[in-house]
Order: sequence, then structure tokens, then C-alpha cells
Amino acid sequence: MTWGPIQMRSIKEMFLDPIMSVKSALEKLSPANRITPEMVALRNTSEIDLLFQLWNANGEDLSMFTKGFLSIVGEQSLRRSLEDALAAYGKAQDISKATQKNAYFVKTAHFQLTVLLERERSGKIKGLFIRPPLYKVESLDECLALMQEIVPSVSFLIRKNGEDFFAKDADKALAIGPAYKLFVMKELARRVANGELKWNQKVRLEKELESHPVGNLYAKTRGGLVTLQTVAQHMCATSDNSAADVIIKLLGANSLETCVDRTPFLTSRQFYQLKADHKLAESYRTADEAKRRKILNKIIDRPLPAIEDVADPYLPGVEWYASANELCDTIQDVAKEKAMQLNHGIAEKTDWSRIAFKAGSEIGVLNFTYDLKGLNGSHWQVAVTWNAPDILPEGKILGLTNALLQELKRL
Repeated sequence: MTWGPIQMRSIKEMFLDPIMSVKSALEKLSPANRITPEMVALRNTSEIDLLFQLWNANGEDLSMFTKGFLSIVGEQSLRRSLEDALAAYGKAQDISKATQKNAYFVKTAHFQLTVLLERERSGKIKGLFIRPPLYKVESLDECLALMQEIVPSVSFLIRKNGEDFFAKDADKALAIGPAYKLFVMKELARRVANGELKWNQKVRLEKELESHPVGNLYAKTRGGLVTLQTVAQHMCATSDNSAADVIIKLLGANSLETCVDRTPFLTSRQFYQLKADHKLAESYRTADEAKRRKILNKIIDRPLPAIEDVADPYLPGVEWYASANELCDTIQDVAKEKAMQLNHGIAEKTDWSRIAFKAGSEIGVLNFTYDLKGLNGSHWQVAVTWNAPDILPEGKILGLTNALLQELKRL
């Protein structure tokens, strides 16, 4: 078959001219706007394939993210988060689409994670969020066994409708880190209930009460007056240490000294002042109550140390201590307070009719304490604390705690 002049012209007009026109236009684009083969490949990459590349690359390639996303999150922060995720949960073995829009299940050897991924038209990622991990277990018994095996030092209690459901060294007082704020909240709520204080009364955010890390409350209102309810909400929902110190001053630390393990009752500022002075911290650790109070008086005028000077693992004796029994009792007492219901931890709002939560975390210390009302009317308290000389496997602990909550909601 032969082509006539009209047919040949038609083919040129239909195919060759548009191609040459596009090529010419692309060549005129600046290097920054020019469409490259890499950009075309990214646009044609499916979300599942993109997640595989992202998850298993250990944060080495961030070119798939938009400039806007990187400017908000920060390249180093994003790279570190991706490295931490791979180290904690392992390589992705399977990725599938979830029913929720833009959601995907990432499965590794031991974990399942839900990842929310949003892309712009170019194919680049403009939104990424990794939800708390779920450790894959076959039963509640397996989950409880694994949680006890993480480290030798653990205090664990689960109550259902006022009765002990499971216990492991529940009377053993361990370091609980920032979960000490539960005891501050309990005393504060008691005084409000008795009419000694009011939620809407104003307290001043004094500079000398500021602690690490600087929270939004002090950053916005340093030196100003705010309501007691606002301070309490920051203390519980965001674990604002400065907010806790403001309330401790108002209450008086002596009113919180309800057991030997928490006497003297440290402010977070005192805690950091001690940690920054290793010699003084060692003296405090081995001292009796009277000598400890003298040491605290000695450091009262010291400035707040630099954050990099207080990043050591927890030092036994320079801490707040509580047993799982105490924590379950305390969160049950304060669970109805609004401040306790703003942060749900890793519990899903749709799984429970009410969630009250507080946690404590520092190097070598991790605690989760919950008061949960089930959709079926059951009422749970869960308190579990792990202590270790160094970094705890937080990914595994988070995954197992999530698995535990998934099991309990069905009972």
C-alpha cells in the first residue's frame, strides 16, 4: 500500500507537528520548570510503589516530596523520621490500599501500620502521616506475654469494671517520668471540687517557673495571666512541664507528697537542675529526705540548664515513682476532667465512648496509663511502666500497647 500526498500531510499534521511543538515548548522552559524523564516517571509511579520506595530507602531520597512539605517538616527531621521508622518496624513486605481515602496498610515482619499519603498532580508527596503501629499477635495472652518480656523491670495492671483483670508486679513503684502530672491533676481537681480553687481563676506564667521543653503556653503568654483550666489542659494534653510547675507552685509541692517514693515531690525544673549536675544528682540519689530538701534549697536560684545537658538516661533516685496500682487509682479519679480527655494517646476515638490518658517518656522510662469506657459499657484502667538503663524499644512497645487496646475493646 502507498501513501498519497494528502495522506502524508495528514499524518504530519496529526502526529509529527504536535510532537515537535511540544518538544520546542519544553526546550524553552527554564531548567527549574522543565519536565524531565524523572518527573514523568514519578507521576506514573503508583502510590503503592512509591510507598515501597519511600519506606525501604531509609530516608536517602527526598526528591519525591514537594518543596512546601519539606519547608514545613524540614529535610533533616523528615529523613530522621524515615530512618527511625525503618529501624523500629523493619522493611515493608506488603503494601495494600485501605478503605479510608489516601490510606494504605504497610506490613512488615511484625507490624502493620496505616500510612496516609497525599500527592499533588506532579506526583510529588504533599502529605505523609504514619499512624501508631500495630504489633501482629494471635491472642491477648500472646500480647501480654510479649509486653512482659521487653525488659525485666515492669509494673503492669489491667482492671475491668473495678476488678483486676491482669497484674504483673502491680505494687512495684517504678520511674514514671512525666506521668507524675496525674498526681498534680488529682490534687488540683480535688481543690476545685472543694471550692478552694476555680477553673476560671487566673494564674501568672512566671519566668522562673519555665522549664524544658518550651511549650506553646509559655511561648505565647510568658509573664501573662491565663486561666487555671488552660494551664491544666496544657499540662495534661501536651505534657507541658512549665504548666505543671506553675500548678505545683500554686498547690505547694508538700501537698503532693503522699508517699515516700515521691517525697520530696520534684518540679520538672528541679529535675533538670539535678540531672545537669551529675555530682549533685548522685548526692541527691543516695540522700535521706532531710538532705534531699537541703539540696533542693541549694539549687533554687540556679538557672534552667541547657537542654543538651539533661539528655542522659534516667538516674534511679532522681525521678517520680509510682506503681501500676497507684496509677490506675489516680487516672480513675480524674478521668472525667476535660484536661484528661484531650489527648487520646494511641487509643482510637471510634473504639471507645470515653478516653482519658497520660503517658511518661524519657530515655529508659516509658509509661502508658488509660481510663477507657467501652462502647459495650465496660470500664477499664490500664497502667504499664517499663524501666531500663538505656533506650527502650519504643516501636515494639507502641505496637504491643496498640494491640492490647484492640483486644480489650472486644471484651
